[in-house]
Amino acid sequence: MGLLVDAPKPGFGISNDGNTARVFFRNPEIASSITGIDEILVRKLHVELTTITCGHEIDTQKFKEFCLTTAELYVALYLWYYMPRSLHKVLIHGGLLVNYSILPIGQISEEEIEARNKDSKYFREHHTRKFNRK
Repeated sequence: MGLLVDAPKPGFGISNDGNTARVFFRNPEIASSITGIDEILVRKLHVELTTITCGHEIDTQKFKEFCLTTAELYVALYLWYYMPRSLHKVLIHGGLLVNYSILPIGQISEEEIEARNKDSKYFREHHTRKFNRK
């Protein structure tokens, strides 16, 4: 896969970001063989995360049922491993999250803001008052 996971990047923090997740979920067979996680579970988690972050309206009831079947699969396969809180929130409460959000989560992400960083930097450099303190 060519991924660096949990590797510090100078000036950026760690290497875990959206691009790492996209590459991981794009190849569920390889991700499953590397991590030992069931391939079907990896595919279902990919569908859930993609659905939550899409900018379109979601059928709440179908999504809730899909999340609960994924949670049941997780418990059936990995009863011995405590479910992380973040996964619990998505699998058990994902339907409520989607139902009570005013806007789809994909429409309130930070991607648009981050995409405008180059413009903000340009305006700070070229449209601010510059003076010499001599």
